[in-house]
Amino acid sequence: MKTFQWEKLGHIFDPTNVNDGVERKWMNSHAQCTSALVFDRYIRIYFSCRPKIDNDGQYVSYISFIDLDRNNLTKIINISSNPIMPLGELGTFDEFAIYPTSVIRNNEDILLYYAGWTRCKSTPY
Repeated sequence: MKTFQWEKLGHIFDPTNVNDGVERKWMNSHAQCTSALVFDRYIRIYFSCRPKIDNDGQYVSYISFIDLDRNNLTKIINISSNPIMPLGELGTFDEFAIYPTSVIRNNEDILLYYAGWTRCKSTPY
């Protein structure tokens, strides 16, 4: 049986410390619920991130991505400038948060499966 030799690298990406000149108020904290897709030159990591807490003391969550150099996974070559999709409409399951659960390639299409949450604040159920 083959065993893996792991090398702990620490943080590769920190959404609280992005200094590329692009303003991302929707990406203030968290890089959680990751899912990866391998391309020829890079690996795209989808994740959930949050802006600052709102006036009601609540968070929302968006899906973003970073691209890592496939030959050097500690080198970030691209960071999404915008969330990849908006939050859901009033009363929907994804009104307040979306996060990736799985991403797959189906021929030429990329399919992102995601989950969301609501607070039962705008609608009772």
